[in-house]
Amino acid sequence: MKHVILRIAGTFGSGKTTAMREFMTRYPTTELRNSVNKIMGYKTDASSAGVNIPLYIVGKYDNICGGTDAIDKQQEIAARILKAHPLGHVLYEGALVSASGLAGAVTQAIHPTECDVYAFLDTPQDLCITRVEGRRAAKGNEKPFDPKNLIQKFESVVNCRRNLINEGTYDVRDIDHTNPHPQLLEIIREYENDR
Repeated sequence: MKHVILRIAGTFGSGKTTAMREFMTRYPTTELRNSVNKIMGYKTDASSAGVNIPLYIVGKYDNICGGTDAIDKQQEIAARILKAHPLGHVLYEGALVSASGLAGAVTQAIHPTECDVYAFLDTPQDLCITRVEGRRAAKGNEKPFDPKNLIQKFESVVNCRRNLINEGTYDVRDIDHTNPHPQLLEIIREYENDR
């Protein structure tokens, strides 16, 4: 029985946070706070879906764009992942770690566990742009949106995916952005059942 470390990857607006929130809304979830009452992550009980080991979700989801992007350094993200990993399955996402490839601190820290999976959402770039524009409009931001940074991040994520695949020792999965939950759940079950 293995505990998976599952990165949900994609650019801004790809649906990473939505996919993660689905775990937190479908199953009983408890906030994990530090000694100064700061949210460090969440513990989720997905036993009703056939996952018997707890899920630990790294990052915080108290605003529209959740995940690990609120954590200052990749070393801190990696430390939280590695602290939770002996206790259960670990899920994390964020725009910054999505493009963290072979040289990234998080990738280098977790790869030696041999339990790391990189789940890339197949969201088209145009849809990501539309979603980000919608988020901005919902916040009342009427300033014209320049998608240049999003396009660069999209390309970085694509390059990260390709480099992980080409290296040959990384477990990279493509995830259907229209309904990611079943595929993500299956990856967790696969590891729990020791692949």
